[in-house]
Amino acid sequence: MYNAKEILQDLRFVTVEEKKRMGCKRDNEILIHRQRNGVSAPYRVIDSPQKLSPLDWERVVAVFVMGPAWVC
Repeated sequence: MYNAKEILQDLRFVTVEEKKRMGCKRDNEILIHRQRNGVSAPYRVIDSPQKLSPLDWERVVAVFVMGPAWVC
């Protein structure tokens, strides 16, 4: 969540460590805007899927996960 806005909205990678050095706090939810064909579309980025209602799941466009790799 530290660098989600830079990556998803600004298309620029900033490390989490750099954001922490800048004194940025970790938000639980952010709103980003993406431009497509000259129209700005808002996207809500959240840190926990438990916050989603069944109707919200119909609007999910991406899921990002991190953690250890699972071996099947």
